[in-house]
Amino acid sequence: MICCYFKPKFYKKCKHLIKFIKIRLNIQRKKKNAMVSFLKTDIVEILKTGQEDDERAYKKVEEILEYRQIIASYDLIERFCNCISSNLTLMLKQRECPEECREAVYSLIYAAAWVRKVPELKDLRALFTRRYGDPVDVNQELVEKLVWRKPSREVRVQTLQEIAQEAKISWDSLSKGSLSSSSSSSSKRRESVKKIFPYKKQGAQNDEQGYDEKKEKSTVREKSRLRGPQGSASLTSTSSNEVSSTKDYKRKSLFQRPKILDYDEVVARLADLRRS
Repeated sequence: MICCYFKPKFYKKCKHLIKFIKIRLNIQRKKKNAMVSFLKTDIVEILKTGQEDDERAYKKVEEILEYRQIIASYDLIERFCNCISSNLTLMLKQRECPEECREAVYSLIYAAAWVRKVPELKDLRALFTRRYGDPVDVNQELVEKLVWRKPSREVRVQTLQEIAQEAKISWDSLSKGSLSSSSSSSSKRRESVKKIFPYKKQGAQNDEQGYDEKKEKSTVREKSRLRGPQGSASLTSTSSNEVSSTKDYKRKSLFQRPKILDYDEVVARLADLRRS
């Protein structure tokens, strides 16, 4: 009696979830197709302007390829949903997952963790894992579509050529599609210029006076380190005074005034000279 009650409940819930999953997929597919058409019009306008805007065109091509990959994953999910809805009666007759829809069931369980725009997939995953367990046989094409990888330069150039042909624009991939090579060559030129003309900073470190100032600052820092954090504040205020005092002392030592004689001594010497 319990088993007969369980089967219709599983059937109704599964059919209800698949119906709403298809509605969500159609809504998201329309949004992604609209974004692709908008990006195509932007790329056509960029290609008409000239060579300097090709980098922007490549970025928009990457967005188009990403949206196309998402749309392809939606198509696969919808195909698996159709497979399950056509085999629901067979799934009710067997306790284990039938071979005809095994890949579809496990692929939808796997896709629930990746497609966040369709929350009904999580409810369907809970229903299937409760009945059939964790996913085993997952469609590899769906796995590749759900993971985004940056396309190569050849794929981007080919997509740009297709968009240019659709808009009937003459676009040369050899002359305008070499942005990466030109940027790398410019960086290599800068490195070679730096090697040929190295920049050496000339300052007070080569002078004896600058060396003395550096030595005095190092002694002040050593004293502050020995005294600890309490004495470091007082030393910072007095360090500038010490440096200025040493500079004044050096300036005074360079210039020495002659010694002035006493007046009495001068008179005595003159008297001796007159007597002689």
